[in-house]
Parts: sequence; structure tokens; C-alpha cells
Amino acid sequence: MNIISGIRIAPGAGLYTSDMDGDNLLRSLYSVIGCDLIQVIELSNGIHAIFDEEGKLTGGEPNQRATTAAKALGFRFLPGDHLAGSVVFLGLSKGGEHVSLTDEQRNMVRAASQ
Repeated sequence: MNIISGIRIAPGAGLYTSDMDGDNLLRSLYSVIGCDLIQVIELSNGIHAIFDEEGKLTGGEPNQRATTAAKALGFRFLPGDHLAGSVVFLGLSKGGEHVSLTDEQRNMVRAASQ
């Protein structure tokens, strides 16, 4: 099994390491995030934030910590906007595939979420 390791931030909680099946990554993301439809936003340094595309529509709890991290890593939200529900941060290969976060990227996400 090809393991892809990222960081998950749940609303009102800490940061967790999430190891996912890279051979079935989409299915793994659905399970870890708890959704049926994902959205991906590109951040700096080859980091992506992945979350429930319908999270705000379905009453997902605002995720202030993940929103703070995304802002610090370069994403520009509209005034008052935020991420909702669990958010997974993964790396991106030069070929455009999601990969495990490097140690440097992990440290960036941790620092950005403070």
C-alpha cells in the first residue's frame, strides 16, 4: 500500500497526522474529512488544503485554526469567509499528484495554524 501522510485539522481541535491509502486517495480523503465532495485550494510552498466543498452549506462547524493556516500560507479569503469541517493538508509533486507533506511543509502548517 502506498501511504500518503498529511495533517488534519478538525474544528476546535488540534493537529493530527492522517495516513491515507495513496492508491485510493480520493476515497481516503472522503473518509478522513467525512464528506462526499472535496475542494482543493493551492497554498504556498507546494501545499494544498483539502476540505468538504459543501461544508458550509451542510452546517459544518467553522474551522478557525485551518482558516488561519490557509491565510498564513497565502490563500486570500473574501471578507468573513472561512473553512468549515475537517481540513487535510497535503503536498503536491512536480507532476501534480498529491504526496505526503515534507518535514519542512509539516512545520510550515504547524506554525501557520498557531
